[in-house]
Amino acid sequence: MQPADLFRTAFYLFVLAPAVATVLAFKGPRSVWPIARGVLLLGWLGYAAGTVACLWYAFAKPQSGIGNGVFLLVAIRAYRKEESRKFG
Repeated sequence: MQPADLFRTAFYLFVLAPAVATVLAFKGPRSVWPIARGVLLLGWLGYAAGTVACLWYAFAKPQSGIGNGVFLLVAIRAYRKEESRKFG
């Protein structure tokens, strides 16, 4: 598997699928609502796991260099993105 394949899969799972699921969860037929909400839940869990992984690499596994600070910035950005979704 090439890095481009990984990025494409991540884009489909964490950007495209939740966007489509959001539309279907509120505007789609009633039979699709539970599936779309399940996809949204899985997307939320994926973002939470990514945030925890970035915080772990930033604090629990310190190394020399500037790389760990980048993981902290990514975790803060992911948290702020989730908060902005909650409060509109």
